[in-house]
Amino acid sequence: MITPKQNYLSRGLAVRKLAQVAALYGAGLLLLVEVLLMALTAVVTASPDGRSLAERLPREVAGWRMEKRGVGETASVESATAMALQYDEAEVRIYRQGNVQIEVFVARWGAGKTSINVPAGHLPDKCWALSGWVKMRAETSDVRGEEWAWRRFQAPHVMLETLFAHSAGGVRVPYTPEGRIGYPKLLQRMFRQPFALRGEQYFVRLSSETPVVDWWAVPGFQELYADIARILRIASSDTSAGPIVKTTELFV
Repeated sequence: MITPKQNYLSRGLAVRKLAQVAALYGAGLLLLVEVLLMALTAVVTASPDGRSLAERLPREVAGWRMEKRGVGETASVESATAMALQYDEAEVRIYRQGNVQIEVFVARWGAGKTSINVPAGHLPDKCWALSGWVKMRAETSDVRGEEWAWRRFQAPHVMLETLFAHSAGGVRVPYTPEGRIGYPKLLQRMFRQPFALRGEQYFVRLSSETPVVDWWAVPGFQELYADIARILRIASSDTSAGPIVKTTELFV
């Protein structure tokens, strides 16, 4: 005889399975749409405004020193990175003021160049972990209504925090704390802009040993942030309040 408790648990399990199946079908549908759009969309490698990332990244910000660096520490590493990510452009800059140092990595893929899964396959969640960094916390950081992924990593004797964001055709690609594409949320966004996945893609990452919540207290950072966010086409009209960081401890 099935008790009411067993019946309740059985229904709960059925609902969870149904939700998992729906998410799986949704992800499959999104992938099918992306494949079809890839087949129908011409590849455009040039930046729409004709300017390179090097020209669009801030060169001078009052009180900050800027240093240009290569994507890799050596030519072979840079070549391997370019081959793995398949981007059209990528730039790395170091911005310093006093004891604060922020590394900025920006990559661009022309319209129709590649799937969103290529940038998604090389998030800090994956690549940094392979380099020995341990992910301590991960969540979504809301910068005046604009969504960024926030992470805290630890290695021996050093802690590193990072914000990163990925857009396709102006639509934000959401990520889970585990570093996977949030397909249910992305599917909802694609219903509003179905051709965005075949648009130009940008990936932006800012990282520093200084906690993210302290960046906004550094003079000139608001201007620096606005210029960098504009590249990703997610610049907020008001960055004065800084980020609202919601954190989830993943490892205790």
